[in-house]
Amino acid sequence: MLNRNLIIGSIILTVLFIIYIVSLHESKVIYSLQNIPQATSGDETTLTLRSTQKSLDGCQTALALIRRCIIEHPFQVFRQLNLTKFAHPSDGDVHVSKSVLTSHGDPSKVFEHPLTVQMLKLLSEAHDPLVLDIGANIRVHTTFIANAGYRVHAFEPFKKNHPILECDVVVNGFNKSNVKINTFGLSRKNEDICMSPQTGNVGGTHVNAQKTDCEPLNMASFQRLDDYLETWLKGEVPYLIKIDTEGYEFHALEPAKQYFKKYGSPKHIFTEYYPPFLTRAGVENPVDYLNFLRELGLTITHNGNVVSIYC
Repeated sequence: MLNRNLIIGSIILTVLFIIYIVSLHESKVIYSLQNIPQATSGDETTLTLRSTQKSLDGCQTALALIRRCIIEHPFQVFRQLNLTKFAHPSDGDVHVSKSVLTSHGDPSKVFEHPLTVQMLKLLSEAHDPLVLDIGANIRVHTTFIANAGYRVHAFEPFKKNHPILECDVVVNGFNKSNVKINTFGLSRKNEDICMSPQTGNVGGTHVNAQKTDCEPLNMASFQRLDDYLETWLKGEVPYLIKIDTEGYEFHALEPAKQYFKKYGSPKHIFTEYYPPFLTRAGVENPVDYLNFLRELGLTITHNGNVVSIYC
């Protein structure tokens, strides 16, 4: 009897959650259609039929993934935002994930929320801005920014975070034109590098290029930013970059120096600047990172250990 009740309870939970997800998908689809050119009646019919067929084809896979997400990962629902955010268990990630799970659906209680608010304000002043979230972690900033309708390219190399990113995308109904998830990091060359996790703080995971006996779960892929920008942006300049890579910021951004000089610099960059982390990553003089940013024509404002950079 107990097992039967558990099964029934699981089915009810899944059905209720899927109903909630459908409502999210509907609102997101309505929003995404705003940028589609005016179509004739026949075009609208064709678009509907294609969309319906695609939905039917992918329905079983999507529902299986949604069910897996809600069973395997804790999550918090932000009802006012029509948003669901997945996370790691609180005891395994005491800063970012814990802030999400203990927020009771209040965005203001989530990790670095003032920073998210500041970025959203700046984005509201631009036309169709593109954001790069480098070192997305469990994608708190990406999720809130994408949910507001802005385009985001997120970069996160640590494999432990990848299922969280996948769940955020499918459950919230983000589409490929809205969010692009890159499961690799950014470095001076295309290579595989070991990551060193920090117990109890997933966000503290950092690159450890000197480590040779790396566990498969901690081995991560890295690519050059200039190659990525030329391939995917083709001359477009990110309006805003948020980068927090635990000291690997200079390695991640510098390869794009010529791209930015050719096409223009980002309007806003939010970066962590902590000299001991930069030194740990092999940067002999951490000030070189600031000089690099100045060479891009950026003016640096300092606030404790965090540097906010504006044009």
